[in-house]
Amino acid sequence: MNFKIGLIVLLGILLSGSKAFSKDPDFYIFLCFGQSNMEGNARIESRDTLNIDDRFQVMSAVDCPELGKKKGNWYTAVPPLCRCKTGLTPADYFGRTLVANLPDNRKVGVINVAVGGCKIELFDKDNYESYVATAPEWMKGMIKEYDGNPYGRLVEMAKLAQKDGVIKGILLHQGESNTGDTEWPIKVKSIYDNLVNDLNLNPESVPFLAGELVSKEEGGACASMNPIIGTLPETLPNSYIISSENCPAKPDHLHFTAEGYRKLGIRYGAKMLSLLGYEIDESAQDEMANNPIIYADVPDMSMVRVGDTYYMSSTTMHMSPGVPIMKSKDLVNWEMAGYAYDTLADIDALNMVNGKTSYGRGSWASCIRYHNNTFYVSTFSSTTGKTYIFSTKNIEKGPWKRIAFSPSLHDHSLFFDDDGHIYIIWGNGKLFIAEMKEDLSGLKEGTQKVFIENASAPAGDRIMLGAEGSQLFKVNGKYYLFNITWPRGGMRTVVIHRADKITGPWEGRVGLMDKGVAQGGLIDTPDGKWFSYLFQDHGSVGRIPYLVPVKWEDGWPVLGIDGKVPDVLDGLPSSKGLIPGIVNSDEFDRKAGEPALPLVWQWNHNPDNNLWSVNERKGYLRLKTGRIDSLFVKSRNTLTQRTFGPECSGSTLIDVSNMKDGDFAGLCALQRKFGQVGVKMIDGKKYVFMTSNESETPVDMESIPLSQDAVYLKIDCDFRDKKDIAYFFYSLDGKSWNAIGGELHMQYTLMEHFMGYRFGLFNHATKTPGGFAYFDYFHINDHISPIN
Repeated sequence: MNFKIGLIVLLGILLSGSKAFSKDPDFYIFLCFGQSNMEGNARIESRDTLNIDDRFQVMSAVDCPELGKKKGNWYTAVPPLCRCKTGLTPADYFGRTLVANLPDNRKVGVINVAVGGCKIELFDKDNYESYVATAPEWMKGMIKEYDGNPYGRLVEMAKLAQKDGVIKGILLHQGESNTGDTEWPIKVKSIYDNLVNDLNLNPESVPFLAGELVSKEEGGACASMNPIIGTLPETLPNSYIISSENCPAKPDHLHFTAEGYRKLGIRYGAKMLSLLGYEIDESAQDEMANNPIIYADVPDMSMVRVGDTYYMSSTTMHMSPGVPIMKSKDLVNWEMAGYAYDTLADIDALNMVNGKTSYGRGSWASCIRYHNNTFYVSTFSSTTGKTYIFSTKNIEKGPWKRIAFSPSLHDHSLFFDDDGHIYIIWGNGKLFIAEMKEDLSGLKEGTQKVFIENASAPAGDRIMLGAEGSQLFKVNGKYYLFNITWPRGGMRTVVIHRADKITGPWEGRVGLMDKGVAQGGLIDTPDGKWFSYLFQDHGSVGRIPYLVPVKWEDGWPVLGIDGKVPDVLDGLPSSKGLIPGIVNSDEFDRKAGEPALPLVWQWNHNPDNNLWSVNERKGYLRLKTGRIDSLFVKSRNTLTQRTFGPECSGSTLIDVSNMKDGDFAGLCALQRKFGQVGVKMIDGKKYVFMTSNESETPVDMESIPLSQDAVYLKIDCDFRDKKDIAYFFYSLDGKSWNAIGGELHMQYTLMEHFMGYRFGLFNHATKTPGGFAYFDYFHINDHISPIN
């Protein structure tokens, strides 16, 4: 009998233990509720969707089929975190701040139930029904998404979450609708007590954080409520007030801007971390940079610092002008500074004549160096079979001196040594070195030899791509060579070799193998920090630049944080975005002395300069046809800018009154698999067309008769989570947009175009040359329209 009782007791203990340990004590869960500022009232910007650690999760409190989310399931916390079409909220940067500062074994989950415009009474479990009954109709729609009971939904989701982790805190942002209500603290305490009771929480270990409303200094319309909010700790023990000081507000003086939500969220996070026993400097966190530093196609970077200014060159491929030069004061925020050349060569393949093209070729990986007060930028071309070295004293204004010689040296690195010798290193797998002539006009005879027999060796025997992308540096008297290789079954990998003499012997090791981030080199800051600049193949948006911190150990550069590429870069300022540094809108309204085209533009192949103008009609770009082309990708004078991620939109207004029969003009998403939206003239009539060659052959997906001479065109590109889809639209009034055709599933093609997708303005003739189209503007945005 005693044995049976003991067995039953033992089984009971085991079963209860198994239930207790089904949850993860390192999964910290936080409940968030309130009105519109907790719901999220600012547009989600590009940076808000980048580099979200999958340790930061959100439990969806509603079904969002368009986002692929189901109520009660956990997802990586990509905004929106409240309902399906809400905006940025303090919860976003609250969670990001926590996972950035908690140990790697800790996860963070948030549940956000909020209703714009509501009073605190909506969350009173005993009296909410009377409040809902008198709520305005627009609010009832939001409440309905929670089955009419937001408090009940919060508890329902919280109980589900408790099966997975431990509730560690509660966040509130509410009060605008209760401004002047001195009973607000008592009402909040009642809700907190109900949550504690309904969820069996310990009030001593579950702190309550309440955020201030837009401050008086920011013109807050409800700032008079902040002193009342400030009295909450007198009523509710274990509650803490989060300051809104210096958190920017929107013009309505009720809601915060995206930057305001970021600051407020970081402050919520900093306070919670301190309550959990961790400390961070929230002001420093607010200024950190994020990877990638540029979410656009800037491949094969080479970098140099001159004083306090950094200069970077990149690959051009078939675009003109070529070899883009960018500059920065902080390694994070870059702007165009110029190009090394206008056209590489006057030949059929680059001019796109006689059926020839230079897609996937043109000029490849460049190298930038600064020596004796002169900038040198070198590149090579399989199209011409030559190596090029461009030099200038003034990198932003020129003029540039050009030297060209054969052969074409693959992925080379130009190197000026301390003793006056000039070297060039190149190759794939087997690397070669040669000494340059003093005037850089070619290689010194008899100096070419094998540099490293198998530069991929440190990455193992099974190599899919031999070491290439050489970049050579000298630090503290030692030589360091960076290369990229690709082990079979692995990812793109950084390999580093070092030597005491340039002639060797060389020893190598793997420098970094994480996220496929590779190919680049070293750069230091004026205050002695070191970074490695590298890029990642990131789907159809192209190859995007990353910075990786470097520390020196035993004479080796050690890349990353514990061998990993960090999402946040300590010691560098936050990004101000690509616009207007790398891409920009253009009104085509040129003032005297201004260049015809800003540096953000590049032509697809060499342009025919007789067939385009920004002067013939003030405020317009004119593209005129000069020949007949049966294929769009072989037509000249398509003017392009980069697309960028995680999402972007390009739009234009086109006047088609001077087009000829058979002409097709408009806006495109340019790559091997392209998509176009524009106007075709057919038998004297105008039609809006969407055309795609996703299935290899161009197909007209849809056409709409057009009875007016001007039409608005737009393309949205969604690169989030490598979705890589482009959407096409037209509008007759610039306000109401109509989808046309279908989605383009964008694809990065290596051996054909070898670059990320570009927006392009085009006009080509299929019957009779001489027609022209006017483009009123090109506008670019870092967000896309909701897709119905």
